[in-house]
Amino acid sequence: MKNMYIIPLLLCLFTTAINAQDVSNLITDRPKSSVSSFLLPKGSFQIETGYFYSENKIDSDYEFREYNLNTTLVRYGLGRSVELRLSQSLNRFSITEPDGTYNMTSSIRGIPTLIGAKVNLVPLKEKTQLSVQGMFGGNLFDVNDFDSFNTQVDFRLMVDHLISERLSIGGNFGVNYYDESSQTGVVYSAYASRVLSKTGKLSAFAELNGVLIDESEHEHYGNVGLTYAIKPNMQIDLMTGFGLSEAAKDFTFGFGFSVLLPHK
Repeated sequence: MKNMYIIPLLLCLFTTAINAQDVSNLITDRPKSSVSSFLLPKGSFQIETGYFYSENKIDSDYEFREYNLNTTLVRYGLGRSVELRLSQSLNRFSITEPDGTYNMTSSIRGIPTLIGAKVNLVPLKEKTQLSVQGMFGGNLFDVNDFDSFNTQVDFRLMVDHLISERLSIGGNFGVNYYDESSQTGVVYSAYASRVLSKTGKLSAFAELNGVLIDESEHEHYGNVGLTYAIKPNMQIDLMTGFGLSEAAKDFTFGFGFSVLLPHK
């Protein structure tokens, strides 16, 4: 297991209890890898966008870096129990040898494009929320590959529980499929979120997540991050993570911005 020192950090992040007031109206998926079970109010739009970077060594001979220049999720509250979702990423990657003899950088790619919905399964006033999400898409806007469409499917069950006004826990469990590599994976996550400031504007999270992939080593990650509510409907975020298995990316880092446009 790589970077085992991240586990004590994940456990210690939530040891201090601080009162919370005026909590932000936003409930975002980013910067976690997990999907929240909570839905937007009917008629509301929410945009979550940002930058994401990861790096990994391949067989100790090559260094692989991926730059997600614009990871955007657009959400719309269709009804009390249904939310429509559209996600799109612009990314590029580079592969280099440590001695500099080989260096390759890809062009910017518009992948993946996913569209789907989240459906709530319990009354929204309950402290424990249970929802399901289905997303479907692929390389719809990849200008470098017009000849083929590589299907991607993501289906998962999400649960969240509000322990108090300042502390919540949750998790995801589901499957995804990539047509390009003909791989089906089982995805999982478990996380905790805590409000850190008396105003409720500053919060932190810790997360364990991963994917169990057919015929390959499993990927496991530990992530931590912060969110800060500039306004009740605007939030900035910061995260970092480490791979906890040999197949996982060594290091990840991201930051972003989210805004809620409520129905009037």
